[in-house]
Amino acid sequence: MASRPVDCAIEFKSFSYRYESSAAPALRDITLKVGKGEFVGLLGPAGSGKSTLLHSISGAIPHFFTTGVSSGSVEVEGKAVAERRLSDLSSFVGTVAQDPEAQIFNLFVQDEVTWTAQNLIIPAGEIKARVAEVSGTFRLDELIDRMTPTLSGGQKQLVALASAIVAKPRILLLDEPTAELDSAATKTFYEVLASLRGGITMIVAEHKLELLAAFADRLILLNDAAVQADAEPGRVIADPDLLASCGYEQPAVFRFLRELALLEGIETIPSLWDVEAAAAWVKAAIASAV
Repeated sequence: MASRPVDCAIEFKSFSYRYESSAAPALRDITLKVGKGEFVGLLGPAGSGKSTLLHSISGAIPHFFTTGVSSGSVEVEGKAVAERRLSDLSSFVGTVAQDPEAQIFNLFVQDEVTWTAQNLIIPAGEIKARVAEVSGTFRLDELIDRMTPTLSGGQKQLVALASAIVAKPRILLLDEPTAELDSAATKTFYEVLASLRGGITMIVAEHKLELLAAFADRLILLNDAAVQADAEPGRVIADPDLLASCGYEQPAVFRFLRELALLEGIETIPSLWDVEAAAAWVKAAIASAV
C-alpha cells in the first residue's frame, strides 16, 4: 500500500463500524482527512460516535475491540491502523481520557509525569530533559513533589496531559477532557492545549461548543454516527439549523454580536465566542464610532 505524505496525519476512507453488541452502526461512512499540526474539535451528542472515532485512530479499534464489524479504512501517517501494531501506534499517538482518576497510575506526580515515557523505553536522561522542558507550560514546579491523591481534578488532568506530552506524541487524542472540571480549570487546560498547537496534531472531543470554537482550527460535527458538518468554527456556528439538529444552540455571545451588527449596520462580526473577547470588541467598536 502506498504511503500518503506526512502532511496528512489521519485519513478516514468510507469507514463504518458497528460494535458486536449493537444492531446500529457507531460510525457510518466516515470520510475525512486531518492535516499534520491541525487542532480539530469533535462535537456531537452522546452516542453520536465521537469516542468510537477516536478509538479508530488510537488503534483500540480493531486491536482492543476485536469483535466489531467494520468496512472502509483508517490510515494514520499513511498506513492503515489495522496493519499497525498497537505498540507502534502508542509510540506516537497520545490519549487523554475524560476521568482524571482513570488515568493516574502513580502515587507521586513525579512518577506519573514520566510514566508514559518510561513505558516507551525512553532513556532516563532524555525523560528528565523533557520534564524540565514542559514544567513551565504545565505548572509542574508547584506540583512535582506532591502526591497525586492530593491534587484537584483540574491538576490531575494537567498531570495526565503532561505525561502524554513528555512522551512527545505526534498525534494527541482527547476524549471529553474537561467534563469533570470547573470553568477555571477548563480555561487553564485549554490555554495549555493552545500552547501546543502546530507542533502536534490534536483532536478534542467535547460537548462544549464555545470552547472548541474558540480554540480549534475546524469543527467536525457528528450525529447519528455520521459527519453532519466539517468546517471552520465560524461557518458551523453561523448555521442555527445545523446546530439545532445536533442538540446545540448558537453561543449567546454570537447571537448578541449578530443583533448588534444588525442594529448598527455592521456588515461583518468577528469570530469571538467568549464574553471577555466580545466585550473588548464592542468597546473598541464604540470608541471608533465616537
